[in-house]
Amino acid sequence: MTTMTPNPHEPTRAHRRLLDLADRCERAATQLTADAADPAATLAERGYHPSAEETAAFGARHQGAADTAARYAAQLREQVAAGQPVTAAQIAQAEKVTDAAELGGILIDGRRQAQAQDADPFTSPELRQATRDYHQAKRQAIEGSGQFIHVAEEGQVPFWQLGPATQAETEHVQRDQAAEVDPVPVRQCEDGDDDVW
Repeated sequence: MTTMTPNPHEPTRAHRRLLDLADRCERAATQLTADAADPAATLAERGYHPSAEETAAFGARHQGAADTAARYAAQLREQVAAGQPVTAAQIAQAEKVTDAAELGGILIDGRRQAQAQDADPFTSPELRQATRDYHQAKRQAIEGSGQFIHVAEEGQVPFWQLGPATQAETEHVQRDQAAEVDPVPVRQCEDGDDDVW
């Protein structure tokens, strides 16, 4: 009876998962690039007619997200080609980058919804803990990827933007974080702070 020796170059299940996510990232990057090529037409198709400045910003954000997604997909492929081990955390990070690329380059920050649920007296302790654990895991994946900037503008729902941050965006986020006062107790913040839905 012949015993088959495992091929060290054969992709593992985790490697195949990364390749699947890389494929999705590349497809999403192509769509983001198309949307950014004519942002006014893209927005008009969706029923929006913003100012020229807002239109240009939309195009720049989409192109930045496209470039980031394409670059990230290439990194995933390089990792697989090199046969490097893959951790569960890396897969979770790649899933968040891919989700954002497929959703126009952003993921909504669900911290406010999570805080509201945590403060609801009718929510069971088990559900509160499960919600905190869920949001913590997602936030760790987003931040761990290193591919997002958190945007929290006054009067708007906070979100995570896929793509490189400009200096102005970085300074804005730093000011926002420095001025932020969170009414949720410290332990709850640690367990279920920012996240995306």
